[in-house]
This record gives sequence, structure tokens and C-alpha cells, in this order.
Amino acid sequence: MSPSGNDFNIFKLSSASLDEIMSCFRGFSSLSFPAAEKKPRGFTLRTVQTVERDGSPCFPVLTDPGISAGPCLTMPVKEALSRLFYAPAAENAVFNPEGPLVKEPGPEVKLDRMKLSLILGFLDTPGEPADLQKAAAGALAAGEFHKANYLFYRIFEREGPDKIMALYPQVLMELGQHRQAYFMLKDIAAPEAWCNLAFIYFETGDIPHAAEFLARVPAGTALEDRRTLLSALLKASAGGPGFQDPLRAMIPGPLAPEASCGLAAVLYRSAPGDRVVLDEARTMASSAAAHPRTAFKALSLLGSIKFSLGDFREAEEHWAKAFTLAPMPALLANAGAALISLRAYGEALSAAADLSPWDLPAAEKIVAAVPDEAVAAGTAPRKAAAPAPSAAAPAKTPRQAAGFGEKESVFDYFDAMKKEPAPEARPAASLERADISSRAPTVSRRTQQSPAPQPEAAAPAKPPAAAAKDERASDVQFEDYGELFESAVSTKPEQARADDFMGRAFRLASSLEEETGRKIYFSLEGIAEVEKKLRITFIKSDRDPVETTEIVLSAAAFLSYFFQERHRARLLKFPDFDPWGWPLVMPGSDFLTYPVQRVWRLLWNEPLPEPGWLTRYAQWAESEIRSPSEKVTGADAVKRRVRSHPERVTDAETEHRRMIVLASTLSETAGIETARTGAAKIGQALKARFKPDIPPTSDGWKLLRCYGHLFASILIKDFKGVWHNTDGNDGLWSLRFPWNTYAFPLGKVYKAASTGEDLLAYYDKLMEDKLKPAGL
Repeated sequence: MSPSGNDFNIFKLSSASLDEIMSCFRGFSSLSFPAAEKKPRGFTLRTVQTVERDGSPCFPVLTDPGISAGPCLTMPVKEALSRLFYAPAAENAVFNPEGPLVKEPGPEVKLDRMKLSLILGFLDTPGEPADLQKAAAGALAAGEFHKANYLFYRIFEREGPDKIMALYPQVLMELGQHRQAYFMLKDIAAPEAWCNLAFIYFETGDIPHAAEFLARVPAGTALEDRRTLLSALLKASAGGPGFQDPLRAMIPGPLAPEASCGLAAVLYRSAPGDRVVLDEARTMASSAAAHPRTAFKALSLLGSIKFSLGDFREAEEHWAKAFTLAPMPALLANAGAALISLRAYGEALSAAADLSPWDLPAAEKIVAAVPDEAVAAGTAPRKAAAPAPSAAAPAKTPRQAAGFGEKESVFDYFDAMKKEPAPEARPAASLERADISSRAPTVSRRTQQSPAPQPEAAAPAKPPAAAAKDERASDVQFEDYGELFESAVSTKPEQARADDFMGRAFRLASSLEEETGRKIYFSLEGIAEVEKKLRITFIKSDRDPVETTEIVLSAAAFLSYFFQERHRARLLKFPDFDPWGWPLVMPGSDFLTYPVQRVWRLLWNEPLPEPGWLTRYAQWAESEIRSPSEKVTGADAVKRRVRSHPERVTDAETEHRRMIVLASTLSETAGIETARTGAAKIGQALKARFKPDIPPTSDGWKLLRCYGHLFASILIKDFKGVWHNTDGNDGLWSLRFPWNTYAFPLGKVYKAASTGEDLLAYYDKLMEDKLKPAGL
């Protein structure tokens, strides 16, 4: 090795042990990556092309740029290792790879994310502390997760799992290494292991098993604070009355940062567009950001909150600060979205250039959103964010007071808090039918998303027809906005298997194959077998609620994947709705249906439908998809007494229910009663917010749909209305009353907004018609 220590072939080692490999990195000031150029729209982006080893992609890394056969990207060693750890494109890095990328051959060494983290921790630890346990716990508290990983790993090597099972799994979860944490704990029967396993299941979205493992942890132990925190998070995730209270109660306690961060996420998720609630969420997240252990999660969440409020410069600043703690490409992508929204195109191009080596498609998407003249002008340095506003904040405009941001994003992107797990990160054990003590959770990696369940970085609120796409586009815990019916990309089977929800379909099919002894296909025959399984489950009087929910979710996934596989349909998984409210759409079509609701309704304690109900539904939907017929709608349907197909009415009822839930979360509509007083409030709001003959804004349409569905609820309750014809747009949907009068509730609200008609007078006229047959 040269005196400088910069010999490219550092891995001529006697044993190639991890200790020997780690020690080599202390002699290097930089690492290099073979880089190629791409020029979308003439703008130069550099990308690091992965190489394949054992069938998996790996990042190539050079310990000396002089051995590269082509251009290189070089950066300081710790920055390079950190970027590699969080890069989403590959799980492993290959140092000095054999092949055409290097001039001089040499033995290559492949390192996975865990080893990269250990090396980073080793570089942060100049000498071994006298008290490893104290130093490791201190690094965890300080948010130095790679250093904590290294120190706990040393304790684990020397003393086994007993000394580290309470804290080391927390470090691994902070680093997104849920699989490592799971396999460390799965065979240990101790409260520390159960508590951490409960957190692993919670963070990877398996709420039933999180609750079951938490129930094993006895009260009154040293784990009580963590046990209470997870209990509060589980209650918050379930919603319902007082769902925030347990987290609020923890804020003065020892886990105040974690409780504040969790409460901020809950508040953000519960009231998108409500500025008062979002301001409280911002305050909670700011408090958590001051604590090292929760700083990354809180800063990422603050960026999302600020983005949803239209404060794009502050959003970009918070994401930039989070990036310094954990350089995730998704944070750069989000910062690019904020800069595009600010029309700071030169800065956005700088973000794209920084992003492209690690996530080229995301960088290209940023470049595609920049106008031609700005692309030609090139990059500009990233600017510092504006100072935080003082306590005397400027007065809100009427639009802001209504809960909407003043600015509107022109760039639709994803959030750093995306929760979809990567296919290669899912442990095989999670696909097995087994007791939960031996089942691995679905893993979530911080290399692609935030480690904690957080809400999404949403664009400012838009109309409900647009809001559906917003909820779909993020695929996460967060919403963004656009048109509902745009082309949906079909999902391949291997992608569906990795999808946390759709993967249930394959597990159910495998289970049914074991039970029936024959192959189960995603077909009408397969749906019939699923229906039999449901009937067997629900006819039991002593059924297990957890098992019941599992079979409902799995059956719903099977039914949804049936449409996805056969017709390229796409299930839009709205993060703030239970699965019953997820619609399924067709690319290039206006067909929409709710397959999950057909199974989920069993959880509402409704009677079991007649045998064959799922098969009949699937046949109807297939007929609508393959041979859409001209529908009779609106007034013509009323005149000709043409009622919509019962399955179409069911979809309309589900859409109506979803809109009522949405309305309950908006400050403008949450206080409207399902009564005559509610009709009066809607009429007053229409006159205050809308002007005759002036088309509504996009935000106005969002409110109009909510007002329309609330008005429909009032008519259904007070006049026993039932949906008659729900084909066409919802302005044409009609209700039929027992005295054979028909009404178009949403259309009436739209018309009242446009013409200034008196909505309360219309309600009173219906009441008069209702009372006439009774002679009152």
C-alpha cells in the first residue's frame, strides 16, 4: 500500500474479516463512482449505473479514481458511504468491481447496507470507549445511529443478545433495518423482545400483530414508557373519539419528543387543509425537531406540513436540514418539488443534478417540470430559506382562512414519507401461515422512506374530483393532487407480491390451495372459493376478530387483484381512508368501482349476502369494463323510471359515504348537521363563497362536492330518500322519495352555487310535499 494509504487495491487482506475491512477505510479520504452522462432536454445529469452480482443490482465503488475506465464522481469517504446506504436502487455496494469499469483487475468486495452502516459508525468512533454500553446508549439518544449501530454490534459480538435486546433493535429500526431487528428478536421470549417486535410490526404496518405482541409486555417494568408510547400510537392509528388524548398525555413525560412527533403526524393526517390543526402539528413537530433522536422524522414531517400549507421555501429548508441527517434521495426529490412550486428553476436543477446519481428517474422528473428557457439558463445555487415568521404573523387572506394555501404547486411529486416496502426487503417468513411469534413483518427501509408512519407532503387543497388522484399519486401516508382518471400503469405480479396490501391476495391463494388441494387462479372460480372461505369464517359465532379482519383484507385484495391482473385496473389506496374507501379505476376510462367495500361490509355487522354475491359483482364489473353501454342518466332516467344497476348504486353509496367522511375532516363542513339547520348552513355557505355565473375555483369544486353530499345525507335522513339513478357524473344522481318524488341533491347544490337559488326554500318545499299525503 502506498504511503498515502490510497492504494486502489485496499482489499488485499489476510482474512477479509469485517474488522480488517473497516480499518482499511481510515486510510481513505474519498471514494469514486463510475458515472455516465444523460442529457434530458439538453441538461446534463450524471448517473451511477448499477452492476449485477448474484442476480441483484449493486452500486460500483472505486477506492481510487485512477483505476476507472471512464469518468468518475468523487466525494469524501463518509459522504459517499452515507449516500450508498440511503440510495434506493441497490442493497449492496461492490468495491473495485471486476469487469470493464476498471483498468486494473483486482479482487472485489461486496458490502451490504448493514456493513456500510457499521463502517460509518467505525469511522465516527476514533477509539473504543471504556464503557461500551453507556457510549452506545448515548449515541442512540444523540441521534448518531450509525455510531450506535457499531457500538451495539461490538457488545453483541462480545456478550450476545442479552445486553442489547432493549436498545439495539431501536437503533436498527431508526436505520430502517427492520429485518435485522426482527431476526435478532424472533426467537427470544422476553418482554424486551416482545416490546421491540411490537414496534417493528407497527412501523411496518402490521397493526394487529403489533397490538398482540404489545399485549404480551407486562405493565410496570422498565419498558413502561415505551409500552405506553406504542399503546398511544396504536390508539391514534385506529382513530375514533379521543384518539389523540393518550399522546397528548405523554408530552410532559420522558418520551415527550417521540409523543410530540407522533401527535404531529396524527394531527397532520387527520385534518388536511385545516390550517388551525396544521399549525398545531407544526408546533408539535418543531418541538420534536429540537431533540437529536427525533430530529430527522420531525424535520421531514415539518417539510410536509409546510408544503401542504403552500410555504414552499420553508418546506425546502426543512427537507434540506433532514437531508443533512440522512441523505435520502426522496428528500432531494421533495425539495425539487418545492423549488419547482416556487419557480426557483435554477435551484431545482441543482437539486436534480445532486439527485441523479442515486435516483435518475426522479431527477429526470424534476428536469421535465422546468420550462425550456430555465433549462437553457442552467443551475443556480440553492438559497437559504427565509427567516421564520415572528409571533405577529400577517393576517390571513380569506382563502387562507378557509384552510387553503395561497400558492398552488405546479409540480406533482412524491413524499419522503412513502411507506411502500421494497420487494427485496420483505422477509420470506412474512408470507408464511404461521403463529405470529415466528412470522417476520413487512419491512420498510429508510433508504426509500421515513422510518415512522407519517402523513404525506401534499400540494395545497384542490377539488374532490382532483383530490382522488392526489391521494393516489403519493402511494404513501401522504396525499398530492391532480386528476383522478389519468392513465394507470399496470402492475406486474412480482410488484403486486411486494405490495403490502396486494401481497395478501397471493398468500390467500396459497392458503386455499393447501386447503382444497388444487390450484387457485385469479378467476371467477377463484373468487367463488374466496367467498366460501368468507362464509365459513362469518357463520362462526365465536370468531376471532383479528382473524376475521385478516381474512376480509385478504379476500378484498384477491378481488382487487383479479381486476388488476385481467384488466390493468389500479386500486387507489387513499392513505387517510380505511380500505373500504379505496376505488378501483381503469386506465383511459371513467369506470370506477369499490371492490374492497364488497368484502369490508361484513365487518359492519351486515347480514351475510346471498351466496354468489362476489361472483355476481365481478361479472357485472367485467361486463361494464369490456362492453360499456350507453347509460340513461339524469332527468331522462327519472322520466323513464330507469334505475341504475344495484352494483352501480352500491358504488355510489360507497362514494357518498367516503365524501361524508372527507367532509367531516374539513373545517368548512365539519360542523354541518344532518338536519334542516344543516341545509340552512349549506345555503348560507353557498351564498357567501360562490357568485352567480362565475365558475368555481378548483378549491371551490372540492367544497361544492362536500356540500352536495352533505345535502344528500340530509334528504336521505329526513325524507327517507334512496338512490335511484347514479350513472353519469354525480350532479345527475337522483334520489327517490316514498311519495314518488325525485330530487338531484348534488345537482341542486351545484345549481344553487351558480344561480344563487335558496337551498332552504327547496328543503321546505320537499317537507311540504312529504306532509301532504298525511294531510298535515
